[in-house]
Amino acid sequence: MKITKRQLRQIIKEEKAKLINEASMPEYSPQAIADRIVEAAANIISDYVDWHASQGRLSAVMNEIEADAAQVAALVKDEIETQILALTDMYSDAQDRRW
Repeated sequence: MKITKRQLRQIIKEEKAKLINEASMPEYSPQAIADRIVEAAANIISDYVDWHASQGRLSAVMNEIEADAAQVAALVKDEIETQILALTDMYSDAQDRRW
């Protein structure tokens, strides 16, 4: 079966569109990733606050909870940066070995 130039162009156009679409998957956009991290953090913080409330200590430790939240935010930022650098290095090394 022969493929005409027009059909070949159409196939290439469709495959290119698929690649572009896959490259811009919304669930892996920076905003989507940030939203997932914020949602997970909100759930953890809620559990933390709920635990203190169940112990009758919430009002006594609110300043401590706020300080802990600030410390956690700094640690998470540093950890995310570390993970990104590690993954970048890992994939760069893998690409170097393939060539």
